[in-house]
Amino acid sequence: MTPTTVQLWHVLIEAIERIVPGTHLRLNGPASEHDLVQLEERIGFPLPADVRAIYKVNNGEADDLVPGVIFNLKFLPIREVLRLIHGFQELRESGICEEGDVPDDRRLRIGFPSVTLVPFLDDTTGNQIGYDVNPGPLGRAGQIVVFGADYEEVDIPCTSITECLTVLIEQIQNGNYVVENEPYCHYSGMRLKDKSFSALGKVLF
Repeated sequence: MTPTTVQLWHVLIEAIERIVPGTHLRLNGPASEHDLVQLEERIGFPLPADVRAIYKVNNGEADDLVPGVIFNLKFLPIREVLRLIHGFQELRESGICEEGDVPDDRRLRIGFPSVTLVPFLDDTTGNQIGYDVNPGPLGRAGQIVVFGADYEEVDIPCTSITECLTVLIEQIQNGNYVVENEPYCHYSGMRLKDKSFSALGKVLF
């Protein structure tokens, strides 16, 4: 039987907990329906079902400490997602991107910055792994996107959050990680040894 998104999320978090104890304690409880609807209204599209399912378990990280819980990336609570996409909208309206600027990749309808490229994981330096709620003609709603200040183009490494979770779990199962104890951080971090497996590796530490 194919595992559900929620089952995969629990497998990922429990795997990280075994490597970096205390991970569970850093996660918020479930997002409220009000928070989820507020995000949907802001982006103008329904949230992908698998994204909703994860936020119904954990509404991001409960602290602002670094490193984050997912390969050092911060799992964003909805309030932080709203803050970031507000900034994306301001960048778009500032004229930093031409209105007619259409990506060459026809899986995408619009490039970064956009409120429909919704951040999920954040490296705290301006780059994110997120999901696309308004894809291009060859894309799929909910496809995973890698974007941010350091990248000229948006990459699409996975078709969904569910697939992304599977890929991350495989990296742990394959031992593709190193635990780091930073002297000025409250928590240990877990980074990838080899980032070449996917465009996800561009942002994952």
